[in-house]
Amino acid sequence: MGDPVAIYAVSQFDRWQQSREAGSEEVPLADDFTVNGVFSVGFYDLDALLVVCSLANAQDLFAMENSVHGLIIALDDPARAGEVAAELLATLGGGYQLTTWYEEHASFLESVMVEKNLMYYLLFFITLVAAFGICSGLITFVVQKTREIGTLKALGATSTQIMAIFLGQSLVVGVLGVTAGFGLGVLGVSYRNAFLLFMRRWTGFELFPADIYHFYELPALIIPGDVLVIAGVSLAMCLLGGLIPAWHAGRLKPVEALRHE
Repeated sequence: MGDPVAIYAVSQFDRWQQSREAGSEEVPLADDFTVNGVFSVGFYDLDALLVVCSLANAQDLFAMENSVHGLIIALDDPARAGEVAAELLATLGGGYQLTTWYEEHASFLESVMVEKNLMYYLLFFITLVAAFGICSGLITFVVQKTREIGTLKALGATSTQIMAIFLGQSLVVGVLGVTAGFGLGVLGVSYRNAFLLFMRRWTGFELFPADIYHFYELPALIIPGDVLVIAGVSLAMCLLGGLIPAWHAGRLKPVEALRHE
C-alpha cells in the first residue's frame, strides 16, 4: 500500500519498435501510479491479472482519448447472458463483438462438466462393488443357515417368504448404508474447506491449488435431485445384490437342506 509502480502499455512498445525501425531511439517512459489498495474477489484469474484504475488514467495510458476497449455488463441472472447478448447484438448491429462469461470460460466450464459426469460413473462402480459385497455376504449367510431354511420350509414357509427374509436383510443393510453415506456426505460437504485448510497446514500439500482450479475455496452446491438419484440407485443396487442369494435360499428344498444334518 502506497508503493509507486511504473506501468507500460503494449501500444508504447509498439511505438518504440516503430521508432527503432525508423532509426530513432525514442524510448517511451512508463506512467507512474501508486498502489492505493489490494482487492480479492475470490477468483484467481481476476485477482492475479486485473488492475483497477480510473477511466481517465487508463485512456491516457493507452492513448485512446475518449474511447474505450469495451464494456462489461453485469446481470442479476447470469443464466440469461446468452439471451441478453442476442438482444444487444440485434439492437447494436454487426459492428460490435459480444462475448458472454460462458464463452470466455468455456474450457473451464466444460472440464467441470466432464468431472461431474465422471463422478457419477465413479459413484456407480463404487456402489456396484458394495452391492457385490452384500451379495457375497448373503451367500455365505445362506450357506450357514441351510438347516434353518430347511426347517422353515418343512414347517410350511413358502419360497416367497424365504426370499423376503433375505431381501429384507439386504434392504436393512442398504438403508443403513445410504443413511450413513448421506450423513457423512453432507458433513463432508459442509466442512470441505476446513478439511482442505487442515490438510494444507499439517501436510503442506495443496489439495485444491488456486492456480489450477481458479478458486481459493472449494465451491459446492447440494442439489436435492442429485441426492435422490444417488440414494435411490444405491438402494436399488443393494436390493439387487441380495436378489441372487435370496432366490437361491427360496428354491432350497427341505429334504436337501436337512439331508446332512
